[in-house]
Amino acid sequence: MLTTRTDIAHLLTASPEAELARMVVNARSAAEMQLALGVLRGELAEGELLDLANVRESLADVPVPVFRTGAELSMLERVAGWAWEGRALRAECTSTAGAYGLEFVGDGNAVEEIAVWVGDERFSWHEKDSGEFVTEQVLEAILEHDTLFDTVVEALRLLGVGYLPRFHMSLEEFTLENVADGIAELNGLF
Repeated sequence: MLTTRTDIAHLLTASPEAELARMVVNARSAAEMQLALGVLRGELAEGELLDLANVRESLADVPVPVFRTGAELSMLERVAGWAWEGRALRAECTSTAGAYGLEFVGDGNAVEEIAVWVGDERFSWHEKDSGEFVTEQVLEAILEHDTLFDTVVEALRLLGVGYLPRFHMSLEEFTLENVADGIAELNGLF
């Protein structure tokens, strides 16, 4: 499974291009992403840009709640050892950075929310009507906890949710695939 690899994590946190790199990875808008990618072409290596594009595809393929699953949420309890806390199934997880929690809130086969716990703070995976795939706090948690994204993907697969992001072999392929959406968004502004 693809995660936000440690060799590009610095691009999203400590580099002068971090804001633009985060836009490539996390902006729902294809136009915003294409503009940020265009600026970064002169600043980053093509391999780094391709890694950002593929991380984007990974984040984009996580469904936005409310969504239906192929199996009931109790599957996480039976198969993966998650525990019920009210209407949420919660897993206590560890990474190289420490402990975090992950929860799927819902009933039956309807997921109403995915949330991440870091310490005593709880962050929703998505914000309603947000222009981003994940909240900034969740993106920070993904970068900090190397197992977090894989745990979400594993839970989705256990629940029978199709998770098949498109991975690109070249930056040109990625750009061509997304250029029509970006142009349509820009035309809608004028």
